[in-house]
Amino acid sequence: MTLARMDTETSYGGLLTKEGLDVAAAQLTLLEDYVRNILRDGQDYGIIPGTGTKPTLLKPGAANVIGAFNCYPDPHIETETIDLDKGLVFYRVRVDVLRMDDGRRRATGQGSCSSFEKKYRYRNALPICPGCGKENVRVSRGGGFYCWQRTGGCGANFNRDDVSITIQPIGQVLNEDPMEQANTILKMAVKRAEVDAALRLPGVARFFTQDLEDMHVEKDDSPPAQAASPPKRVGMVAPHSAESPKPQTPQPISRVCMIPGCNSAKLVRSRQTGVWGHVLENGTPCLGVIPEIKEVSHDGTDSY
Repeated sequence: MTLARMDTETSYGGLLTKEGLDVAAAQLTLLEDYVRNILRDGQDYGIIPGTGTKPTLLKPGAANVIGAFNCYPDPHIETETIDLDKGLVFYRVRVDVLRMDDGRRRATGQGSCSSFEKKYRYRNALPICPGCGKENVRVSRGGGFYCWQRTGGCGANFNRDDVSITIQPIGQVLNEDPMEQANTILKMAVKRAEVDAALRLPGVARFFTQDLEDMHVEKDDSPPAQAASPPKRVGMVAPHSAESPKPQTPQPISRVCMIPGCNSAKLVRSRQTGVWGHVLENGTPCLGVIPEIKEVSHDGTDSY
């Protein structure tokens, strides 16, 4: 499916015309059909929690929408700033959407990304294993530390007061080498510009909002060493009590009638005599005074 192009070079300039409105309406109908039947929820677009109910256009969806208009994206780096003294890597990118038939520009989008953004400026530091040298030490449930083999560690164990571990900073720390992320930052700027350009094509913004895909919080299924902000020392980790048994709530005590043929747990105790009895509907205990009782966990007793 390819959306027809809408030539804007007419003798009417910017005036509305019946013919122009008919073409626009047909284009919107075609675009709506494309969005509903071709684009995939969760892959090309999606609703991000906390950003409203309007779907967010994602990078794959932006590329598909641009292709549906028989166009292609043409990115250009407009600004590149690298300041190693400040730890700054910054890119501003322009993406032109060009027609495949004649190369004419249909839309333009802008996007930028910086190493000063929180997701790039900081990293979550873990203690470095003295044995294998990998940043892979986690807090064990028993209170000590271990180098997690599942993520490539050596499996070494350390005591809770091992200074080779406890003196190391953990948690949110500054990224020492932002240049390692320079390529990622550039790609993010291009992605943002491409989505912005796709939304500027006729009718697209009616269905989607700006790309907020990078707002997703990436989950780590590994047990964290310790979340900390500002940075802390490992030795400041509070005592771990994950394996401590939870206090049990005392259960009220009731009693079971031991008289043969009764075995009822609906017993009451006389406030005047202190005698336990199973009160019948007529108000008298079953078979008189109960000679034997058995304590059981129940929901409490009444008295009469």
